[in-house]
Amino acid sequence: MGQACSSVKNEQFIDFTKLITFKNKSGANIMDHVIDIGNDSFAKKICKENGFTDIKLAHTWIDLYKSFMVTLAWHYEEFELNNEHLLPNRVMRLSLPYEVLQVWKLHVLYTENFISFSYKITNNKYILDFIQPYNIWKTQDIEILYRNFLLNKRYIQAISNIEKKTIDSIFIFQAAYQKNILNFNIYEIRNVLDLIVERLKQELTPNPNTNSQGLFQVEIRDLHKLQDFTNKVENVIYECIPCEHTDPPLEWVLTEKYSANEEVRKIADLIQHFELPNNFANLFARHHLINLDIANFFIDEYRKFLFLAAITKKMQTPSEETDQVWHYHMSFTSDYQEFSKKIFGVNYFHHNPSEGKPSDGKKYLNIYEVTRENLKDYFGACNNYAWPCSCVRFSKFYKWKSFYFNLQCLAVFGKKKL
Repeated sequence: MGQACSSVKNEQFIDFTKLITFKNKSGANIMDHVIDIGNDSFAKKICKENGFTDIKLAHTWIDLYKSFMVTLAWHYEEFELNNEHLLPNRVMRLSLPYEVLQVWKLHVLYTENFISFSYKITNNKYILDFIQPYNIWKTQDIEILYRNFLLNKRYIQAISNIEKKTIDSIFIFQAAYQKNILNFNIYEIRNVLDLIVERLKQELTPNPNTNSQGLFQVEIRDLHKLQDFTNKVENVIYECIPCEHTDPPLEWVLTEKYSANEEVRKIADLIQHFELPNNFANLFARHHLINLDIANFFIDEYRKFLFLAAITKKMQTPSEETDQVWHYHMSFTSDYQEFSKKIFGVNYFHHNPSEGKPSDGKKYLNIYEVTRENLKDYFGACNNYAWPCSCVRFSKFYKWKSFYFNLQCLAVFGKKKL
């Protein structure tokens, strides 16, 4: 897949002198920041989430992310010193390859580390604003995305020690555009991925009986044809969502033990009805290839998890389903910070993944059992669909799988390159 796109040219001269000076002065402080909680867990998390085992590659992604953060820190310094530059808006910040955005999205989950890193590069003033990249890549003008994408590439090339060929291999706009729009998390125990593969086989293969040339025949070096192609693939994928249903979330009914407790009822009402980021349920459903009924059900169970954390003031372990909602919620950093202050009275309700120690499994399994008992204690029941038994919750095979169309389809169909 080539880099060139015929719709846009971006050959203007940019003076990187100030940026390079800043990198030499302060960049090492950012590049040396350790994004980890031990045992190289962050790099391993990147590998796990993206289906590869090459730790060296994961560290390359991390270095690219940090290089971009040097440029972001430079923008903040320029803004603070003389207000000559506006801070990069969300479109500018998120016009990056999928690989770099994956690191940023995962860094958000290491909340204490992410906050300290944010303050480090913004003179202790801001938590870096992140939202799900799909919101930007799907809704913004594709030509603006492309210009910002190339500009960010040039920033990184100017200050990074990473080989040019490595940067070139990751900064491919066509691949980034598809990955950032056509990426999903899918239950391994469901057959949605099989349905997608079967449908794509039908759509990507020329059919002489219908005069269909197949989606791979579409020329996508032009930006707007790339956009049309991606929309068509997205529609095919959405058609594979099973028609599963569940009862809509109802007003919570506390057990008799707590129903007369005014403080408990007040907290329950606050948490069940706090406002999530705009269009959250639809976006969560889309990203996880589930319908809106199931999404709202999982979200309601996530609220119950938050209620237990707030009311017991003790650590709770989420199910895989509620954890997915939690991760998605944290990926809207500004909204999540506002929620943390409103519900928990803290600047950030922290989430830190485990270090992957052998003892972690038993530790979190025991807490999970307590969480299930708490659900029964406060609500009279623990729904086994959202809160499966611990032998299932901690099964090696009971996980979510990342799927993005671009690489998966090449692996499956690999004869034609986009």
